[in-house]
Amino acid sequence: MQIKTIRLTGDRKWISGSVLVLYAALLITVISFHEPWFDEAESWLIARDASYRDMIFTNPHYEGHPPLWWLLLSVPAKLGVPYEPGLKTVQVIFAVLGAALVLFKSPFSLWVRSLLPFTYFLFFQYGVLSRPYSVMLCAFCLAAITWEERNGRPYRFCLSLCLLCLTSAYGILIAGGIALPWLFEILKAGTLFRNRKRLGAMALLLALALVLLALIWPRADTFANNPFIPEGTITNSFLGRLLLFVFCLPAETTFTAFYTNDLFRFFRPTTMQIVIMTAASAAIWIFTVVLSRNKKTLPYMILPYGILALFASWKYFSMHHIGIIFFLFLFFAWISYDADERIVASKPVEKAIAGAVLVGLLVSISWTLKSSIIDIQAPYSAGRALASFVADNHLESYRWVAEWEQTRDEDENLVHENTHNLHSAVVEANPYFSVPLTGIQADGKSFRDHIIPAPEKMRIEKQELANRGTDFYIGFSVRKDFFRQLGMDEKTGLAHSLFYDMVWKGKHRFHDVFIVKCAEVADVIG
Repeated sequence: MQIKTIRLTGDRKWISGSVLVLYAALLITVISFHEPWFDEAESWLIARDASYRDMIFTNPHYEGHPPLWWLLLSVPAKLGVPYEPGLKTVQVIFAVLGAALVLFKSPFSLWVRSLLPFTYFLFFQYGVLSRPYSVMLCAFCLAAITWEERNGRPYRFCLSLCLLCLTSAYGILIAGGIALPWLFEILKAGTLFRNRKRLGAMALLLALALVLLALIWPRADTFANNPFIPEGTITNSFLGRLLLFVFCLPAETTFTAFYTNDLFRFFRPTTMQIVIMTAASAAIWIFTVVLSRNKKTLPYMILPYGILALFASWKYFSMHHIGIIFFLFLFFAWISYDADERIVASKPVEKAIAGAVLVGLLVSISWTLKSSIIDIQAPYSAGRALASFVADNHLESYRWVAEWEQTRDEDENLVHENTHNLHSAVVEANPYFSVPLTGIQADGKSFRDHIIPAPEKMRIEKQELANRGTDFYIGFSVRKDFFRQLGMDEKTGLAHSLFYDMVWKGKHRFHDVFIVKCAEVADVIG
C-alpha cells in the first residue's frame, strides 16, 4: 500500500467540502450544549471588563498568555453581545477555519485529511472548548503551508510564526524552535546577509517574540509563580518530568489516556502505564525519523519539542496542553510528507505504518465521540446552572461570598491562604451578569486576577466581608471555618447543590458545588 496524496481535483473537492460542512454542523451542535468552564469564562470577563490597556500591559503578566485571544473576544464582548453566543461564535470561526486548512491545504491522503478534523484535540478539546488553541491550529497550518517557500517568501512564513507567538507562551517557544533550524540552514549555507527580505522577516519575528516575552513575564506576586504545594505531596523531579515528556507524552496525543492529573508535576503513572506509553511513543518517534528522511526535516521536530519539553518540565504544563504536542506533530508531518515518495522501501512496514496511523486517528475520534456525548448529557461546568439558580430566584442583589483557597493542617492551623483564588463556579457564573455576582474580594474584579495578596491585605479583605455580612456562600464543601470568619455561625442551611461533569478523553470528572444560605434569607427560596 503506497501512501500518497489524492490531489484536490474537481471530483475530490466536494468530498472535503462535505466533510467541512459535517464538521461545522457537529461542532455547532455540541458547542451549543457545552457549558463554558473557568478558562473560557475568565477570558470573556477579561475581554468584557478589563480596559485595553490592562488587557495588553497588565493581565498577560498574571495569565501567562499574550493578549490576542482577549482582543478577539473583546469585539463581541464590548459590543454587548451575550456571553455564550459571543464567545462561541469567535471559537467556531477559528475552529472551522483550522479544519478547512487541514482539509484543503494539507498534503495527506484524502482519508487522513477527512478523519483529522474529528480527532479529539481538533474537534473537542480545542474546538468545542473556546480557547486560543483554535487560533494556534490555524497558525500551525499557515506555517506548514508557507514553510516550503520560507526562503523565497520569508514574510509569509515569519508572519505565520508571529501568529503562533501571539496565541500562547508555548507558541512563542515553539516558534523559536521552528525558526532555529531554519537559521542554522542559512548559516550553514553562508547566505544570512544575502537576502535582506529574509533577514527583515526574521528580525520581525524575533522582535515580536521579545516584546511578548516582556509582556507575559510573571510578576513577583503572580499565583503561577508561587504555587502552593502541601507538605508531603509527592511530585516528580525535573528529570522525571523530562523523561515522561519525551518518552510518554507523545503516546498521550493519540493512543493512550493515562494522564488525568491537571498539573504535569503530579502525573505519576504506574509501571505498566509507563511501559505502554513508552512503546507507543517509541513507535511515534521511529515514524518521525523515517518520515523526515526525504526532506531532512527532523530538526524542525526535535528542536521545538526539546525546547517545549524543557520549559514544561521546569515550569508549567497541564493536561489540556497535550494537544499542543499533537499540533506540533501535525506541523512536522505536514512539512515532511512527500506524496511522490514511498515512506519506506518495505511494503509490509509501509502497511504497518498506515495501519498505526488509522488506529491512532480512530482512537482519538472515539475520545471525541464519548466526550461530546457526555458534554451533551451532563453540565461541563457549574456556571450556567448557578446563574440560572440566581436569576430564577431573583438573588442578584443579595450578598454573595465564595470559598477561597485555604489549607489547614491536622490541628486546623492555617498554613496557606489566597483570598483572591475564589471558587471557579463564581467566575463561571459572572459572565451571565452585567455586575459580578461576587467580585474578586476588595478589588471587585469579575475575573480571577491570579494575584497572591499580601497577608495584611487578605486580613483586611476578610474583615470587610465579615462587616458587610453574607447571605449566600458558594463552596466545594460546607466549611464551618469559613462560616466563622464570615459571621455565619450556626445560621446556615443548604440552599442548593449543583454538580458538573468535566470530561477528558471520554472520562468523567465529577465535582459538587454547594450553596449555603443564612437563616435570615431562608424564606427567599423556601
